Amino acid sequence: MGQDFRKSARSQKIQKIQKFKFTPPQTGNLDELERLEGFEPLDEDSYDRILLEKLVAGPISVRHLTVENSVFDHVNLASSTLEEGALRDIAFDTCDFANLQAVEARVRRCHFKGVRLTGANFSGAKFDGVFFEACRIDIASFFNAEMISVGFKSCDLTDSDFREADLAGCLFEDCKLDGVQFFGSRLKGARFVDCNLEGARIGASDLKGVIMAPNQVIDQSLFMARLLEIEIEKED
Repeated sequence: MGQDFRKSARSQKIQKIQKFKFTPPQTGNLDELERLEGFEPLDEDSYDRILLEKLVAGPISVRHLTVENSVFDHVNLASSTLEEGALRDIAFDTCDFANLQAVEARVRRCHFKGVRLTGANFSGAKFDGVFFEACRIDIASFFNAEMISVGFKSCDLTDSDFREADLAGCLFEDCKLDGVQFFGSRLKGARFVDCNLEGARIGASDLKGVIMAPNQVIDQSLFMARLLEIEIEKED
């Protein structure tokens, strides 16, 4: 009974997949935000409508931190731990979050622009309405993450791990995918635009339901043929 219910819920989600559309975070007017000169949160702390600008705040280590309706501009939180945190309606601009540990975080309606997330760990995290733009997200982990209406545009995802992640309906546009692991990920309805999948670590079954433009399918036909172990005859 429980297994049948999960299958039904999964099928309903797939039916609702729509083309990715980004809704900007509701941060409000910058002049109305509380500007903080420092950022030293404790476990269970909650922040609303704050502005952090040109600040080296890391590394910090907290659990169950909640931040909403805020702006992080040129903030360095490298090597920090935000375990099981909640980030909602936040604009992150040109921040350094390298080696961030955000296991099982909940991230909703956030915009990451020009953010460095090298080595970040979002294993088991849940993303909803999140847009990564021109970010460096190499050797990062999204293992078993759930992503709803998530977009990656002009991002370097080299050697990142999306194994077992739910990526249904996500957008990958003009991204570097060399060495990215997609084994076991759920990609039905995911769109790949101007991306070269040839260097990605992906199986033929993982591509089931992926959406690509006709010209991109043609450009990567040899790669897909190899995945399917199709033997191509040589012309005489």
